[in-house]
Amino acid sequence: MKIGIFDSGFGGLTILDSLLRRLPQYDYLYLGDSARSPYGGRSLEIVHRFTREAVQWLFDEGCGLVVIACNTASALALQALRRRHPTVPILGVVRPGATAAALATRTGRIGVVATEATVQSGAYFAAIKEESPAVVVAERAASALVPLIESGELDSPRLDAAIGEVLAPLRSGPGSWSIDTLLLGCTHFPLIRAAFARCLGESVAVVDAAAAAAAGLADVVAV
Repeated sequence: MKIGIFDSGFGGLTILDSLLRRLPQYDYLYLGDSARSPYGGRSLEIVHRFTREAVQWLFDEGCGLVVIACNTASALALQALRRRHPTVPILGVVRPGATAAALATRTGRIGVVATEATVQSGAYFAAIKEESPAVVVAERAASALVPLIESGELDSPRLDAAIGEVLAPLRSGPGSWSIDTLLLGCTHFPLIRAAFARCLGESVAVVDAAAAAAAGLADVVAV
């Protein structure tokens, strides 16, 4: 079986890397729409169209299963695409990430960093609440980090400053955090996980939605 992976850029390569290590026996076809990236600031209609075109191309190339690695596309377009292609498995990244975050938290206070469109969709908020209704979820739009990552700026004072600005509202006081778990809700963000960890320190667990999605797909394919 050939597995197709779609992302708005190269962030979804984090999922492909996990899958190659977990399921090396399958063929993979990766489509990164860097020409039209980022998706995070685009309208619902545009994200739907771009995602529909990408998924159809992967099917036309012989993929028997498609992973929408882009969090924005997964949050906004996954359900519509499943209705459009009811007989072919199409997997997203939101639900696996939400499940992993709900399992990781100790205090019931979870932060989510994602693109503006993903945050506005409320997809992660709803999915985490379905997993654990009592948790408190604080979401932060971090679309400004994506161009830095796409340009190869993965470790720099400017990146650290941008992350600090994004996370500042999640602080409860000097040197302390109001959350104990941060979910990276964009497939680009695992590429700068070390920078997030530097900012957060050891008291906050960093959950990678991409790794959770790869683990979930491994379970699906193994059935």
